[in-house]
Amino acid sequence: MKYKRSGAGYKPAPATRNDEESILNFLFSIIYQRVMHTTLQSPKKKRAQKKRTKFVAAAVFAVVACLAWGIVKFFTFPTFQITGVTVRGAKILSEEDIKKKAEKYLSGNYYLFFPKRNVLLYPKAQMKADLFESFPAMAAVMISVGDSKRLAIDLSEREPIAIWCGASKPDITAVSIQKCYYVDKTGYIFFESPRFSGDAYFTLYGTGSKKAGDPLGQYLVAPEVFVKVLKLQKFLSEDRISADNLYFGSEGYAEFFDPKGFAIKWNTDQNVDAIISNMAALFRSPSWKDGSFVSGDENPEPLEYLDFRFGNKLFYKQKGQEPETPMTPTEESSTTTPIAVPLESMPTT
Repeated sequence: MKYKRSGAGYKPAPATRNDEESILNFLFSIIYQRVMHTTLQSPKKKRAQKKRTKFVAAAVFAVVACLAWGIVKFFTFPTFQITGVTVRGAKILSEEDIKKKAEKYLSGNYYLFFPKRNVLLYPKAQMKADLFESFPAMAAVMISVGDSKRLAIDLSEREPIAIWCGASKPDITAVSIQKCYYVDKTGYIFFESPRFSGDAYFTLYGTGSKKAGDPLGQYLVAPEVFVKVLKLQKFLSEDRISADNLYFGSEGYAEFFDPKGFAIKWNTDQNVDAIISNMAALFRSPSWKDGSFVSGDENPEPLEYLDFRFGNKLFYKQKGQEPETPMTPTEESSTTTPIAVPLESMPTT
């Protein structure tokens, strides 16, 4: 390339056609020499190059194989293997059944080489989820591996607060032969119960919101509904009203009943505090005595039911009455018709 002088110094002169041809010729010669050098290599050099390539590949394979062997050896080393399973906290659940379920997740390998018994690789999350699904009685579970390399399963069980004994309202005087199941404070059915005599547990009947099929692992009713049930049952028990049996019907209907045939009807959609307020107004009234109403009769007929489903209006029926249309508070009551009483006007002691 040529330069020419200017007022500010030297600067490149415009490139000519000869300059461009020279550059192209130079580049072509370099490429040609490189290609010819490669093409004309001697067989001896080619063999040497192949040997070097094979040696490098073998070295890389050996390094990778050694690393893989070391990793497998590390995970299969006896020091890092779970030696057994310990279950703590089981009362109604079988420890052996829980151990068998856990051992199922500790057998076998991942990808043929990595044992599932390894303290770093055992499937803790899957095991925990399966334990909850297989044993509804579990309320909480914690899985860990101690210094002895034994898998420890520490669990707590649900506390039974009632039993559920089937979908149908029974003949309370007959001997029950149907299965019963424990129910916890949320209305969750979690374990088959033994048969009890008497009123060992608050006993539930009916389907509620439970689906068909195996009842274990289902809610008899929604937890918020069961809170109402327990609150109402506690109030009735404190007022010495029999509330040991409860039947859930359709569309929220529910009734407490006793062996004598007396029932208290209500609806699970109602405000439970309003129901309790109405019951308190009744049970603390001078008109209420020994489970029935007293209105000048020394031996009043026992009641068949009290019905609290209609707000501040109470319907009741004495035994022996015909089931006719309930009367309004303004009508005269009779001894053969269910009677409606406005609770807000009932005197209290």
